[in-house]
Amino acid sequence: MEAARSATELSPEEERVLIRDLTIAAEALAKEGDTFFLITQRWWQSWLDYVNQDMASNSVNGSHHLDSGSPSTKRPLAIDNSDLIYDASSEVSNVETELHDTLVEGRDYILLPQQVWEKLNGWYGGGPTLPRKAINTGLSQSDLAIEVYPLRLQLYLVPRGERAIIRISKKVYTTNYYYYIHYFVKFFVPLFKRLLKSV
Repeated sequence: MEAARSATELSPEEERVLIRDLTIAAEALAKEGDTFFLITQRWWQSWLDYVNQDMASNSVNGSHHLDSGSPSTKRPLAIDNSDLIYDASSEVSNVETELHDTLVEGRDYILLPQQVWEKLNGWYGGGPTLPRKAINTGLSQSDLAIEVYPLRLQLYLVPRGERAIIRISKKVYTTNYYYYIHYFVKFFVPLFKRLLKSV
């Protein structure tokens, strides 16, 4: 089975076709709750250059020949998403990897369906892994968006300089925010009071 072969056994064309087919299938079946992964545009472009190098041939009088002026594109190194995130050594232990605030889809990153990310990551390795959920943004089940930047609530404990962060999906309706805030206050305030007594 070709899908079970490693990328080093696949030609660039075979990689391109396999990823294309996985992407088409995943996007056709996408639904709320599916996981998508950010990948840096820089790495994605180097992979596209690699898998499309045979397609860079020019058609002259109906015949194809490779442009002899362009060297063959090498296979990309491991996926490196480090330029999408703040320093990985976070001061807050309960915080997932933080994305830079000013990232733009298509310029800085692209979103890959889970099956595509797993295949590329299996072939090339690297990371960090940056998963995000698809949420419904309208009345139709097909009105999906990827929640790249979920809302976030931070609580600082001033005397000790500690903080806790909770992520809240934009999918939650405004009336439900009351319950999130109520839960946050009910759970964290007593915890912080105990911490203050120990100071």
